[in-house]
Amino acid sequence: MSIADQLFEGGMLYQPYEVISTLLYGMVETNKKAQKTHEWDALVAQVDVLSKRLMGLEAQAMEKENNFFLQEGRHGKKHKDVQTDDALSLIQQKLEEQDKKLNEMKDIIEMLNETSTSNSMTI
Repeated sequence: MSIADQLFEGGMLYQPYEVISTLLYGMVETNKKAQKTHEWDALVAQVDVLSKRLMGLEAQAMEKENNFFLQEGRHGKKHKDVQTDDALSLIQQKLEEQDKKLNEMKDIIEMLNETSTSNSMTI
C-alpha cells in the first residue's frame, strides 16, 4: 500500500498538516532503521563467510606445512644438494608469507566483528 493510499484511507487527507507530517516522518524513520538493520545483517553475514573462508585457508596452510615438514624429515637427509635446499627455503618462505597474510586477514575479520557488534548494539 502506497503512502497516498494510506492518506486517503480513513479520511487522513482531511487531517491537519502537522498530523500528516508526523505520520510521514515516522514512516521515513522506520524505513531508515529497517534499512540500517538490513545492511548490518548483510555485513555480519559477509564477515561470517570471511571467517569461515579464513578458517578453511588456515586448515589448508597447516596441512601443507605439516606435509612439508613430514617430507622434509623423510627426504631431507638423502638429498643434500644445493638445489633442494634452495627449493625448501623458497617453500618455507612462501609458507611464512601465507601465514602473515592469514594473520592479517584474522586481524581484519576480528576488527570487523568488533565493529559490527558495537554497531548492532547501537541499533
